[in-house]
Amino acid sequence: MFENIVLKFGFLLFIFSLCGNCFATVNNSLILWQEYISLRDCVYNNISNVSNLLEMYNKAVKVAYDIFSDDKLLIALSRCEFIMGRAYLFENDKQNAAKHFISGAEYAQKSLEIKDSGMGILMYAENISQNCLLQPMTYVIKYGSKIKGLAKEALQKEPSSGAALFLMNAQLIYAPAPFSNYKKGIKELEKILTLENIWLEKDDLFNILSTLGLGYLELNDKENALAYFNYALELYPGNIHIRKIVEENFSI
Repeated sequence: MFENIVLKFGFLLFIFSLCGNCFATVNNSLILWQEYISLRDCVYNNISNVSNLLEMYNKAVKVAYDIFSDDKLLIALSRCEFIMGRAYLFENDKQNAAKHFISGAEYAQKSLEIKDSGMGILMYAENISQNCLLQPMTYVIKYGSKIKGLAKEALQKEPSSGAALFLMNAQLIYAPAPFSNYKKGIKELEKILTLENIWLEKDDLFNILSTLGLGYLELNDKENALAYFNYALELYPGNIHIRKIVEENFSI
């Protein structure tokens, strides 16, 4: 299994390196555009601090208004809010992170009022999932239990969504005991990497690889943990979060 995953990952990384900005085209389902991709990659690669990212965020929002309309525009805005929430979360600015995740969820909900789409459901689920890290337990109880069901619903509408598959299973690793199940979580996430006809954006692949690293680390399987962390860092070499985990847990 692991050898097959290595081959699949190598192929995906090769495609990313060859295509460069080929994923930056407007896609009717995924809602991607160059300014968003540039912002996303700077966030995950920790190239700029959050104050410098604001200019990129504002540009991505402006271009979204120029090229999208109706539900697609709202999904695009939800994506911008989500990635800025992640940027603030990486800097431990919980207040501003929560504001963006709340806005992102609201944009996604409004998109669903126009069209019941898999991407709209996914963005709603992703924003509330991240917001569960920041809100009181009453919010977590109300919304946390909905995430897996929303991810399943998104997957029914978009069967090729690797992000939805990840969201369905990531809680098996991130959930606190006794709700976590590292072995099952690893099995399900590794399965995603072997599936055909699954769309993984660059950050989706990074999220899967780094989460697998965390799962193996929890099982004290440092060999596989380090392998997955290194694969993740091939995508975003500057990611401070994963670099810190590697420095703290491995003698290299």
